[in-house]
Amino acid sequence: MISLIMTRPRQKKFFTSGRCAFVAAALLLVFMSACSTSETSVVPQESVTGRDSNEPTDLEKPESVASKGVPTGYEGASYAEGISDSEVLSWVEAAIAEMSEPPTSFLGLIWPIGAELDEEPDPEIFDGAMFREHTQVLSAAEVDAVVDTFVQWETNLQCESERQMKEIANSDSPVESWIRGGADVATAPDPCFEARSAIYAWPEQNSVTTAKEVFFHESYHGLSNYLGAWCAKLEGKPEENYDSIRWFAEGTAEYFGNYMAAKVDGRDDYVQRILEKAYFDYQTEPGELFANAYFQAAALHLMVERGVVTQAEVLDGSIFHDCSYVERFDPDQSDIKYIFENFGDIEIVDDAYKYSDEALNG
Repeated sequence: MISLIMTRPRQKKFFTSGRCAFVAAALLLVFMSACSTSETSVVPQESVTGRDSNEPTDLEKPESVASKGVPTGYEGASYAEGISDSEVLSWVEAAIAEMSEPPTSFLGLIWPIGAELDEEPDPEIFDGAMFREHTQVLSAAEVDAVVDTFVQWETNLQCESERQMKEIANSDSPVESWIRGGADVATAPDPCFEARSAIYAWPEQNSVTTAKEVFFHESYHGLSNYLGAWCAKLEGKPEENYDSIRWFAEGTAEYFGNYMAAKVDGRDDYVQRILEKAYFDYQTEPGELFANAYFQAAALHLMVERGVVTQAEVLDGSIFHDCSYVERFDPDQSDIKYIFENFGDIEIVDDAYKYSDEALNG
């Protein structure tokens, strides 16, 4: 464990919401969401876990933490100029407020990174993760402080499952190496069901609006109770069984990211931003729905318009309260096949982006 660094130019303290009354744990295993961080090509991926989902498990579906009446610990910290601690905390609180069954503990953490060293991923540097190496813009003391912020959070967690506590204590976290190595990381580490997070290395060329969209995207992954890895644990199946539904996890997260960034800014243009990004990506390089999160968010909007899914169940996270969504949105379902075939049918009418009448009504 890394000791608290007190030599940072401005002393760092967590901004917290609620009261934290947590004890013991050490390093974690993570859900990894490897995202491109270029402002014009952010393609987040659903968090994946390093846990072996094939090993025997005694995991049962936990009781909703929101119903337990326990103290909550929501924390936010930023080491990036232009984004304050209180802003990150307000983003965490805004995301939590949308959720019908939020976790007990959530950390939002942002720090800056510099220029990309090359365009190729560097898995040999980042423990197999497909991140790209960037220059450091923080001092050594500041990097230490970012690492310590994350370590303090994970060290003071309390997980309900004794087995999960043991897994955390006996595992090695790659998060420190990502921070120290200048990785373009945007992901949602989740040491246990009650404790989630969203961490984001903010590239210096990206706007604050993009930072919000990416942060809320990752927060949604962290707040989604049953993504593939947790369903694999709950249902005792290999995690690979859930690969075909990753597009839906990405689409909902990207939709939420754009929705929340607009909401905290007092804007109502989130649908236009989603469709615009998907439109230009599709015009430039048509591809399958699996190709990127812009396509998937646009597809989700088409699903809402066609009544395949409600916006409410997406925004409050209730669609991920159990694993039934896996079958409901399987690509082999007829409604979903239609979405796969028509998600790119976006047009510009009176300077606005919209799905064609054929796509909406076909």
